[in-house]
Amino acid sequence: MPNMIDITGWKDWAPYDGLGSSDLLTHDGDFAGVITKVILRKTQHGDKDLIVVAITVADKDNAGRNIVAQALCSGVDKNGTPLNRQLASLLYSTGVSQEEINKAAANKQLDLESMPKVLINKAVQFEVEAEMYENKIRSAVQNFVSLERYQARVASNSHRKPHREIKETAAAGSVFSMPPGTTGQAQALFGGAPANGPAASATAQMQSVLSRL
Repeated sequence: MPNMIDITGWKDWAPYDGLGSSDLLTHDGDFAGVITKVILRKTQHGDKDLIVVAITVADKDNAGRNIVAQALCSGVDKNGTPLNRQLASLLYSTGVSQEEINKAAANKQLDLESMPKVLINKAVQFEVEAEMYENKIRSAVQNFVSLERYQARVASNSHRKPHREIKETAAAGSVFSMPPGTTGQAQALFGGAPANGPAASATAQMQSVLSRL
């Protein structure tokens, strides 16, 4: 006798994309890494385009940890400002100059399908802050930042700060609290990526990316 099952739920099935989830880094602040995976997606309502990237952290105090971040590529905010400025910030962080980004605007359009090849294996710098997500504390990217800012903060030992305290009530009613991180550590302990490290060397390989799009 046939054993029939309901498979209507397959209508929105997609294979596992392999991006994983963001780890909790030891501190909030600025980090450097390498983009290892790039996926194009739509937002939950399907009305905006997204680029989602998986980043492997390069700083030796968190080396190998995974961060997943995204950049909106279409739509506008409540003030009418294009949300794809987030993509511009991501590109800028990988070494594309402000001049190249401004000049690209003259083309008016950009083929998103070209972005995975442009971004994969590129060095990137970013600022993270601890947050609660689905009852789990993780580090979330707040901004993509330039190599120059990252290097300046490493040099001044201001690239690390304690985790902000997080208190969120979960569905089950329990309260989660993120204890403050350690302060006053020496830069040698944190070991930010050096100015001539992986972020700098990969950025040096960027050659007029947008001119080839």
